[in-house]
Amino acid sequence: MRYKNISLVIGGTMLLAFGTAVFILPFELIAGGISGIALLLGGVIPAHILSPDDMIALLSWSLFLLGKLTLGKDFSRKTFLSTVIYPMGLFLFRPLAGSGLWDLQALWGYESSLLLASVFGGVCVGMGCALSLFGGGSTGGIDILALMLSRNPGGIPYEKVIFTIDATVIILGFLIHQNLRHSLLGILCAAITALSIGQFFSMIGYRQKI
Repeated sequence: MRYKNISLVIGGTMLLAFGTAVFILPFELIAGGISGIALLLGGVIPAHILSPDDMIALLSWSLFLLGKLTLGKDFSRKTFLSTVIYPMGLFLFRPLAGSGLWDLQALWGYESSLLLASVFGGVCVGMGCALSLFGGGSTGGIDILALMLSRNPGGIPYEKVIFTIDATVIILGFLIHQNLRHSLLGILCAAITALSIGQFFSMIGYRQKI
């Protein structure tokens, strides 16, 4: 990967980590993806045993190793950088949540902050993913499962796998927590993420190669 591409992957992954750490995890927005899976597991595994951040790191590395075994060296080269930087970014940005300019609840109240978090969390995650993909990288996580299921002829289309996993995570979140408001805002966040990625690629005339 060239230096420009590496910079895009690093910048995109850090933006993804920022959106997740500041907006999604503090408000426990289950919007699909690896963060949503971590929040679901958080309802079963106590935080003092394994925090959501630790679960994200564990899931990221587990899926990376699975992808390395099944998708080959090209996948590993594209994904390793994001797999390392994403957990580090979460660790770096988590202290920002609820402090200073990022103390949304103190500034806007819980209800408004929850809506703002779902919108700006979706934008940050979507733009972060788009930048990383544009740089020739992979964001890892559930992308790995999607690539595994869609790479062979006759396999399930990539975007359908992503949608199915995200929808399943959101539905499970609703069934477990019985919180319709959070579930609807999780859907909004996931939709904004997808729209942000599509809008970015549309503006630059780029077509992602799976």
